Amino acid sequence: MHYFVQATVPSTRPCDIINSFPATGENYEKVIQSLRNRFGREELFVEFYIRELLGLIIKNVSDQRGNCSISELYDKLE
Repeated sequence: MHYFVQATVPSTRPCDIINSFPATGENYEKVIQSLRNRFGREELFVEFYIRELLGLIIKNVSDQRGNCSISELYDKLE
């Protein structure tokens, strides 16, 4: 639990959620679940990565030097 407190910025919503639970090992999963419920919007991550991938594909097609390898595309996406 102390890791969560140290890893967050004081006086922010995530920090407030973490501090709302007593600092015990039993509450570790509860804190994670609360943070996921509040901030873990996976559909936004999927949308972001699809847009990034589409941008790389469009750039690769319009690139005058030819096609990038799959490993180059992967490195750019990271």
